[in-house]
Amino acid sequence: MRPLQIKPDPRLSPRQATFWRDFLTDTARPWRRPAEVCWFGDTQSLANLLASYIVSGKKRACISLVRDYESGARMPEIDDLSLVIDGLRRPRAVIRTTRVAIKSFIEVTRDFAWSEGEGPRSRAAWLRQHRDFFRRQAKREGFTFSDETPAVFERFEMIWPKRPAIA
Repeated sequence: MRPLQIKPDPRLSPRQATFWRDFLTDTARPWRRPAEVCWFGDTQSLANLLASYIVSGKKRACISLVRDYESGARMPEIDDLSLVIDGLRRPRAVIRTTRVAIKSFIEVTRDFAWSEGEGPRSRAAWLRQHRDFFRRQAKREGFTFSDETPAVFERFEMIWPKRPAIA
């Protein structure tokens, strides 16, 4: 099979571009850029951990704040394909967005907390962990976070690789 000819994407490192090209070739998809190149968490070690949860299938959801998109960043949409990277910017997986809902942070369900795959996976633990996470973000960025803050609840599936990528 001839390698897929792709247009350069300035967001991707050479390693990430190769991973993305391999994904498109392996799945016989036409050329398209990833909707997003993303890492999960706010530290390198957390990004590594959460990327491993995605690759293992444990993590199938994430949350962000609506305010994160107000500066022009693209809001996730159903069927988006995104490249997940770890804390060292290594490509780990391709995910497909399956659901997006906008509602207050406090409206998280038990099922969503479980699907996020972090910690004990209970709603109470999820609320504690994510309040801490968003309070750190609010302090860094100079805004007020509350339980009523509008949030983007995203669900996804890992679609590639079929087996874990070797780091």
